[in-house]
Parts: sequence; structure tokens; C-alpha cells
Amino acid sequence: MLVPFKSEGKWGYCDENGRCLLSPRFSTASSFSEGLAAVSFEPKIGDVRLWGYINEDGEFAIKQTFLEARDFHQGLAAVKSTPEGNGLHEAGRLAWGFINKAGEFQVPAHFERLGDFSEEFAVAWVDGKAGFIDATGSMVIPPQYQNADGFHGGRARVLSGDYWTYIDARGNAAIPGRFLETERFSEGLAAVISAEDGSGKWGYVDATGRFAIAPAFDAASPFREGCARVAMGNYPRRRWGFINASGTLIVPTDYDEAEDFGNGMGRTRNLAGEWRYFDGEGRMIIPPDARESLHFSEEMARVLIDGKWGYSSSDFRVTVPPQFDEAGHFHERMAAVRSGPGGKASWGYIDGTGARRIGQRFYRAGSFSEGLAAVQQTIWLGWIKKWGYIDKEGRLAIPLRYDFAYPFSEGLARINMGGRIGGAGEIQGGKWGFIDTVGNFAIPPRFDFASWFSENLAVVKIEGRFGYINQTGAVVIAPRFDAACNFFKGLARVQTGKDWNYIDDSGDFREP
Repeated sequence: MLVPFKSEGKWGYCDENGRCLLSPRFSTASSFSEGLAAVSFEPKIGDVRLWGYINEDGEFAIKQTFLEARDFHQGLAAVKSTPEGNGLHEAGRLAWGFINKAGEFQVPAHFERLGDFSEEFAVAWVDGKAGFIDATGSMVIPPQYQNADGFHGGRARVLSGDYWTYIDARGNAAIPGRFLETERFSEGLAAVISAEDGSGKWGYVDATGRFAIAPAFDAASPFREGCARVAMGNYPRRRWGFINASGTLIVPTDYDEAEDFGNGMGRTRNLAGEWRYFDGEGRMIIPPDARESLHFSEEMARVLIDGKWGYSSSDFRVTVPPQFDEAGHFHERMAAVRSGPGGKASWGYIDGTGARRIGQRFYRAGSFSEGLAAVQQTIWLGWIKKWGYIDKEGRLAIPLRYDFAYPFSEGLARINMGGRIGGAGEIQGGKWGFIDTVGNFAIPPRFDFASWFSENLAVVKIEGRFGYINQTGAVVIAPRFDAACNFFKGLARVQTGKDWNYIDDSGDFREP
């Protein structure tokens, strides 16, 4: 699909990914409809630009001969004629007609105004009154209304005197009642303000004129894809949301602006100017241009919305609403989250539905791994904080006695004794070692640094150099590197001086 865009004062067309397909060269440009788009170049008659139509190759399919031009509908487009185009009606003014895709007038230009064709008819104005014509230009419903809209769902709204009503294709009254305001029928319903009930509120009537959704809104729009925009309050305090076809508010009226549904999504904008997307059930959804940045773990991804963290499922719907000050990734079907007032915020755990599985009572909390999660709590008069491990019921499985503790990997968890947090957030000092799943030291803390175990080996730092140990704590690759990474698929990346290379589990250099 080609989309118009503007660059350096000229209009061109790009694809949905923003790639330029037709270079900017037009003075004005409209969207493509039925394979053609109305465009104009520089003024040709005085200060007036002439319009024509291009195809998707950028070539003119219909020459620039019109003062105004609209989109094609049902094979016809409304245009305003030039003085040379036999478009002068009896009063000598320029007039509107319909052309086909060959650029020929199928309906001669002698109408004051025209609407687009919809359900085989178009609104046409003659002597200040609106009626309806067919595709031959014949007046099928005489011009008699102060205003009118096209047919939708077999009904057209018309203004007769002081009130709006709806007519059928023969011009007969289609539904009972008089209305102060109306919208077109869409998906079997139309938004109206009744002239009888005195509420001044918008509701929705069905094709018989019965209120399917009672008047309750200060603004309302037609239904699209089963949802409709509605608002409460008056400008500038008017706020928008969405209802479904039963009238249930699926997105609260909390937003400064809203746009109709399309492609399965509707969107709203808050006072900060940020857009939020929703599906047809009112669940927040991640827009396509933000999906690639998500990191999924167990088919859930953290999302930051309006300064709060929530979670998206793998179908990009926000299944856990944004409500947390901090949030971790899901591991073993649970995620650590933090919330609470001011300095009293604490950590707990939720499951994939957002239900709290372990209450918020921890100063810090890590991810679950091998059935245990590292947590930090105060142990003495609020001054000393230590790490231990809890099980999935929230019970303390390994006592609070470590200065730093990390998730289990291959049956062991690395811990630090005596270290402290540095200025950049890194752990400085102390010694690193490993515990087993009951809290016993499998490898006593004696290293300056230790990574987690991967493929039965862990990186350690001894006297300023990096090497590798096995799960008994024995050094199996001597510490001779300036930097080292964990093993993955039998190889580990290491640095010597400025050079990076790969080694195998014997410490020999290998090609990746």
C-alpha cells in the first residue's frame, strides 16, 4: 500500500515501512483509492492548482484538468470542473460531476456539491437543497433536505427542518423519531441524540429506531470492528474511551483523544501525548513499531507504559496491566515485581495472570531458578541486610546470610561474602564462592570474581587474571586471560591483550 509523505515542501509516496517508492514532486497528494490517487502540481490557472490522478507507478492516468478532485468510490470520483470543462451550470458558477477511471464525465458537472457514492447513491445539492442521484446522474430522491449524508446499511440520515431522521432508498422514513444530532449507520447501529427525551446525551439506535444502547454519552462515533469511540464531559475536559456493541465500556473514558478501530486495534492519546493501543476486548496491545524491542521470557515480556511496568503476552496484548515500579522477567512461571508508597516499596512475585503468588515483603528479589529465588531482607534493627533463598511458597529455604546472592545454575548459585556496591553499581571487594540447593558451600568463597556455571564450567578471577573452574572448585583452565566469557556450545570467548579468540573446554584455541 502506498502512503503519501511530505519532504522539503513536496509530496511523494512510500510503502508501509517508510521506504520511498514515488519521489516527492507533487504540490499536494491524496491517498490511493481503487488504484488511483488525486495529485496536483504547481498552479496552472493563476493561483489555482489543477488536479489529476496518478497510478501506482506514478504515471498520470487522468490529466490535470480539475479544480478539485476526490477519491474514487464504486468506480467514480467527484471532481470540480475547470472553465474549459463544460462544467458551468445555469448560474455560471463552477460545478461538480463524477468521472470514471478513464477521466470521462459519467455524471455531467452541473451540481453545486456532491457526496461520494455509497450503496449506489450519492448526495447531490441543487439550489441549496440535498437529494440523491444514481450512477447515471438521475435524481432518484428529489432535493428537499437542508443536509444529508450517504447511505449506510440501507439508511441515510437527512436534515428536514430542525430535526434529523433516516430515510430508505425510496426516500421514505425508515425509522420513527426525531433527532437533534445523528451519525451514520454502521454495523447495524447509529449514534443519535433524541429530540424527545431531553437528556442531550448520545445513545445508539438499531435499524428499527429502538435504543440498543441507552443515551449516556457526551459524544459518540460510529461503530467499527465491533467498537465505538465515546466521550464524557465537555471541552476542554472531554475524555474518550471505547464501548462494545452491547454498550459496555471496554476502555475507560480517561483519554484526551481516541481514533476509530482499524486492523483489530483502536488507539487513545493521554494528556502527555502518548498513544495507547487496544484490542476489541479493551485489552491494551503493543503497537507494531514497538514489538521488535520486546524481550520475551516464557512468552511474556516486560512493558513500560506511563512510567509503570506491566507484561505483554506473545500475541502482543498487555495481559498484566502496568502497575509496578519495577519488574523482572518471568522465570519458572513467576516474576519479581516491586510497588508501594515512596520508600516503603517492596518486592514480591506474580504469576502470568498478574495474581500475587508471594506477598511483597522483600527489600530486593531475584528470579526463580531451579525452584529457588534469591531475596534480600533486613536482619538486625533495619541496619543490616542479607540475602537468602525462598521456595515457590515464599518460605525461607536457605537462611539470610550472604552479602550478595544470584540465581542457581546447574545446581549451584554464586554468592559473595564481604563485598559492597560500588559507585557504578558493581560489586567491589569480598570473595566469591558457590552454594548448593540446601545452602552448603560447595565451593568456599575464595575468588575475586565468579560467573554462573554454564556447561559445567564457571569463569573465575584469581590474582587479576581469568580462568575456569569445574563444579568441584578445581581450576581446569589456568587463569591467564584478561577477560573471559561463559561457555556456549563447547566454546568460550576470551581476551589476551587486545585480541579476542575462542577456546574449547581444554583451554586450547579453536576457530568458532
